[in-house]
Amino acid sequence: MRTILKSLLLLLLMVSLPASAQDECASPSHLKSHAGHYAKKIFWDNLPAVNNWPEALRKFNSYDSSAINIYDTGMVAIIFGWHEGATVTCANFRDSELWIKDPASPKSKWIGPFIKVGAIVPPYAENQYYFVKLFGNSCYTSDKKERWCFQPGAISIDAKLHPAELVLDTSEMPETGTPVTIDKDEENTLIFTPTPKGFKVFKYTFDPEEGYSQIDPHKTLPWRTLSH
Repeated sequence: MRTILKSLLLLLLMVSLPASAQDECASPSHLKSHAGHYAKKIFWDNLPAVNNWPEALRKFNSYDSSAINIYDTGMVAIIFGWHEGATVTCANFRDSELWIKDPASPKSKWIGPFIKVGAIVPPYAENQYYFVKLFGNSCYTSDKKERWCFQPGAISIDAKLHPAELVLDTSEMPETGTPVTIDKDEENTLIFTPTPKGFKVFKYTFDPEEGYSQIDPHKTLPWRTLSH
């Protein structure tokens, strides 16, 4: 009888014990002090090595948890495949890493970790963080003897600066390389496919009769070839 009572008492104590702080949902006041854009850590860490946006997405960044925004109000939003989004109702930090509960199933397991990579910016302007992570400040020489240099938000070609934006949503882009829009013109999109020495650069064009151009990096003739 005593054994049974001890077991019941132990069970009651276990039930009444408070959950670990890291397993609780953080308050908006706590979250807003961490406002910013958060990338999935495994994706962010491996992006430079893969050096190919759609391939890195396939390998390390599942559609259901691409990135997280924490706003200065404390609201948390998840980005799905750079195409859709939803409000997150439960999030918290473990050390400096962010974890969230699936907004479609708050009782599900924690998803993460995510790490802060920059401040909150307007929608899709997050591309600047990933553009720099991919291309850095590197320079190349093209097969046309041009000097191509990357910098945050731009590409310099023979000292002429062109605004450049990484296309985050690849749903309408070829899966062969990193899509970058030049001069804020969606019809002027270049696809950067990595090579051992740099990149093959393809022009992604649209033909009213044939649709978007098909790019096979092994067969399609590149518009430019960049090498260190």
